[in-house]
Amino acid sequence: MSEWKEVTIGEIAEVKTGPFGSALLNEQYIQGGTPVITVEHIKDFRISQLDYPSVTDEDKDRLSSYTLEEGDIVFSRVGSVDLSAIALKENIGWLFSSRMLRVRPDRKLIDPLYLSYYLRLYGVRKYINNIAVGSTMPSINTQILKSIPVIHCELSEQKEIAKALSSLDQKITLLQEQNQTLEELAQTLFKRWFVEFEFPISEEQAAAMGNPDLVGQPYKSSSGKMTASELGEIPEGWTLSTIGENVETLGGGTPSTQEPAYWENGEIFWYSPTDLTKSNSMFSNSSSKKISELGLQKSSAKLFPAYSILMTSRATVGEITINTSEACTNQGFITLIPNEKISLFFLYDWLKTKLSTVHNLASGSTFPEISKTDFRNMEVLIGTSQIHQHFDESMKPIFKSIENNTNEIQSLTELRDTLLPKLMSGELRPNII
Repeated sequence: MSEWKEVTIGEIAEVKTGPFGSALLNEQYIQGGTPVITVEHIKDFRISQLDYPSVTDEDKDRLSSYTLEEGDIVFSRVGSVDLSAIALKENIGWLFSSRMLRVRPDRKLIDPLYLSYYLRLYGVRKYINNIAVGSTMPSINTQILKSIPVIHCELSEQKEIAKALSSLDQKITLLQEQNQTLEELAQTLFKRWFVEFEFPISEEQAAAMGNPDLVGQPYKSSSGKMTASELGEIPEGWTLSTIGENVETLGGGTPSTQEPAYWENGEIFWYSPTDLTKSNSMFSNSSSKKISELGLQKSSAKLFPAYSILMTSRATVGEITINTSEACTNQGFITLIPNEKISLFFLYDWLKTKLSTVHNLASGSTFPEISKTDFRNMEVLIGTSQIHQHFDESMKPIFKSIENNTNEIQSLTELRDTLLPKLMSGELRPNII
């Protein structure tokens, strides 16, 4: 059995702060050069695929001591000081900002992937937060990071532990990529039908147009009948309306946090915007907090059914998800309740195409907010009942696949998070998983 040892990060890795001061100024950033990773790019312990600030080849050469190699670990230096992520092949040669620290493990002593998982342990992150300095915004430096203790086993077993955990993460990533592709497909179909009016012609429509061969052909480009509207020409039989005239919308509220009876042993899911920004998923099975029946009764929170659509409307505006269980929200939400006329599938994709409008309507001196009145007055184009029925039939299997994948992602995530502390403590050995 492998012997476990305690060392410090400084004994097993090189730690370096990103380029400070005049070394890299804001005006030196360009578009399309070498990416520079900063705090906002670390999401769920991964380097996210976002729009990165970047630098020219000349600046990259000048700052070559700040480039990344595969297996380096980037660490948030200010704010959320417990955030970290390992650099992958696609990140080789990238730079890291002055708000980051780079940990370059000595591969003879520690496996980089093992160390990256070790730094994700709840206890380690809590320890880092406790030793951070700064009264208004926590921060850490190279000396603090170097002092963090690391418990490890022999290198061969480190690799086995990292392999077991990363195999779960690879499955999670694959399912997330599948969901992204499916969601893009749903958006493409929605725009094809309800924006470009190229929905497939039905048998009834083809008969009315006097040409049975048109069945399945795109409506507008096959000379389907159009009529004038405020938005320009729209298919005959469609109507322009407001979303408030077609679906019920609900707000939310927060029970007093000074009254324990409103929260303790609560079984009602109560969403805050953080739940949505953390999960970033079309479907949500739970919230991080729950309230009691009494808390629901004594607050402005409104209970709504499963498979409603939650949209953040205050401060963080325009994050959306679908709840799979009965739930309520705090006051920073507008929740839409689908009905027989306007389905979940139509409503979700309509909202996705209208997010830029939602952001434009948000205002406020302290933080942006879109009012329920402004939201309910947003225009929506409603097709015939037959069109909506056919659209729903096309969307149903796509949404179901995304929901199934989301459930599997949740199960794999829970398994990984359960195994992580057990493997890192030696309570569980990788060869018996």
